[in-house]
Amino acid sequence: MDEKRKKQILWAMMHRIVIALILLIAIMYLVLNARKENTQKTVYEELLQKFEASQNEIIMYNRRMAKKYGLSSKGYIPASVTINAKKTNSESIGNEIIHLYKINGVSVFDGDVVQFRLFNTNTFFSEIRESDPSNDDVGNSVDERLCTISDLNDGIVIKQNISVHESHGKRAGNTATYTVTYRAVLNKKIPLSSQDLREEPKKQTRPELKNISITRGQVLKQDGYSRYIAVALIIVLSLWIIGKYTRETATAREDYRLEQKKKQQFAAEKAAFIKKVAGKTIRELANVPCNIVFNERNLPIDNNDARYGSFTVYRSKSGACFHRKKGCCSAHYETHAFIAKSSRLNPCTKCCREGISIPPWYQEYLNLKQEYIKYGIAENGKD
Repeated sequence: MDEKRKKQILWAMMHRIVIALILLIAIMYLVLNARKENTQKTVYEELLQKFEASQNEIIMYNRRMAKKYGLSSKGYIPASVTINAKKTNSESIGNEIIHLYKINGVSVFDGDVVQFRLFNTNTFFSEIRESDPSNDDVGNSVDERLCTISDLNDGIVIKQNISVHESHGKRAGNTATYTVTYRAVLNKKIPLSSQDLREEPKKQTRPELKNISITRGQVLKQDGYSRYIAVALIIVLSLWIIGKYTRETATAREDYRLEQKKKQQFAAEKAAFIKKVAGKTIRELANVPCNIVFNERNLPIDNNDARYGSFTVYRSKSGACFHRKKGCCSAHYETHAFIAKSSRLNPCTKCCREGISIPPWYQEYLNLKQEYIKYGIAENGKD
């Protein structure tokens, strides 16, 4: 295989690699987008499992601390709670505003002492409503918190943002916003040791599906289905590239082999022809008569006085016959007999009954001339 063909095959292969990469990227872009939501749910479930595991670790830690410091076996511990509700905008929804606050399902008021759970989550529920005989406008919020003893020692703070929308009446369309702040701290702090504080598990925030953003790279990493498609595409495209390269290489090698074989065959035929010629001219090999010369169209002419010698015939301007005798049937235009024959003119039945036959030496002359040209040999018989 020559270098030019090698380069062509390599360029074709590089072109297919680029096409394969573009196809791979385009298809995987669509696949990863389609699998994004599924991966988001999978990641959410994994994070939720980790969160729940961390919650269980905190509960186990709280159990140890409750036992160590002689707290309630049911995991309750009293703490004082302060509640502050602050309106954060100027829109009014009415004057009769009712506030409802609950911790662990029990109504509480500012300054109450509440039994907090150590072995379960604590629920903070806030509701603000504009009392109306016909339509109540309500806003609420719920938060959960699993507390440790150190949290309650230091004091916990829960903030909730609540919106109450007025749907009816003269203030319809207004929305009042409030911030409710719970603060809870133990009345009597428990003296935890530094070792207890070091052993306290790290707290994790409960994951929310809507807050989990997933990149396409994460989809490919997390989603097995996407990876299978990527691997399958890479295998199929690689097989396509390799198959094409292998077939083209094999074809090029076969073409090169046949080309070399043709060159060798041509060289052998040329050598045999040169040996046959043995330095002779075409005229000598074809036994062309000595009185024959050839014009620029390789038509033979002898030494007769006519334009083409004895090969001269005549035809009329529109006639379908050629004539040996000038003027026969108004034939005055000279032409070569071989041209008349190749033009399919019929011989005149009056003056040219014998017709025209091409002599064997002329046909041999033409054949030899073609072979001389084919093998690049001069008419004098030299290469």
